[in-house]
Amino acid sequence: CVSGQYLLWRNTHSTSGLGLATFQFFGGASNNSLTNCIIENNTTLASTGVILIGTGTNNNITISGNSIASPSGGTTNNPANGIYSNTATNTAITVASNSISNFATSGVLVSNGASWTIGGAANGDGNSFFQTTTATTTQTAISVGVGTGHTVKFNKIGGSAAGATGTWTNSGAVSVIGIAFSGTAEGTISNNAISNFSLTNTAASGFTGINQTSSGSVTIQTDTIGHASAANSILYAGSGAMIGINTSSVAANTINQNILANLSATGTTTTTTVRGIATASTGACTITQNTVRDITTATTAIASGASGINSKLIGIFLNSSSTASSISKNSVYAFNHR
Repeated sequence: CVSGQYLLWRNTHSTSGLGLATFQFFGGASNNSLTNCIIENNTTLASTGVILIGTGTNNNITISGNSIASPSGGTTNNPANGIYSNTATNTAITVASNSISNFATSGVLVSNGASWTIGGAANGDGNSFFQTTTATTTQTAISVGVGTGHTVKFNKIGGSAAGATGTWTNSGAVSVIGIAFSGTAEGTISNNAISNFSLTNTAASGFTGINQTSSGSVTIQTDTIGHASAANSILYAGSGAMIGINTSSVAANTINQNILANLSATGTTTTTTVRGIATASTGACTITQNTVRDITTATTAIASGASGINSKLIGIFLNSSSTASSISKNSVYAFNHR
């Protein structure tokens, strides 16, 4: 356990599909803190998690400094979600400085709620999301589907231990996403580090560092996808797409001062696609001062001469119907075909 975590809470069920959360906040819970605990669960129910923020008006709740994970005893399968919220009136929730690991679907899933802070104002406030064993399921570390005023900052996503050390391995023909904003979610995604992944399945799997498909306005800035210096920080063997930052939105969005580096696609099929930044938004998208570099692909489509929008290796891809979209002051270099 992490220093200072001496209290273990474990709730397991021999039939994991019948399990309930270890902690539940509901019915008007407010001004509560859950701090410095080891919290385990094995429920595979999609509508709950190790920790559930449930029905009612629940607000000003802080979940910090905990280890939130699959059980170390009892029935030991991975839970569906680490933290789950399902109600619009779940507001002003702070999730900071936790380690959240070994989830089958999402580390934090805000299917409803507003004004969540996932991470914090400084590097030490961020959460660590990681996978200690090889996964096979579709996984998203942070998923926000509804609500305004969300902040996702200073989280470390990837690896097999806290701080994104080691390697997060997924061998399924599935999608793996670091951070996703969907539905009507809006807010800020900044200063997050997404690194040390290996997707080993050669079928049509996919990896996206940050995926923004919501109808709300989102600012994506000063995030790192991959690593500034470590080669092959994210390895992708599939025949689908590896994308650092992807947006598809009707709202205006900003992608600013992000680093996308040391991404490597080892799949050799003609369908393997690598894009540093890609947007198909109908809203105005401003892409400025980003660095996209040290991107490697093995796709045979390069040798076959595919080019333009059909190219399988693109630094910044803008396919927007908005004449107000712009790309400026970005650095794109060091692309390799092996």
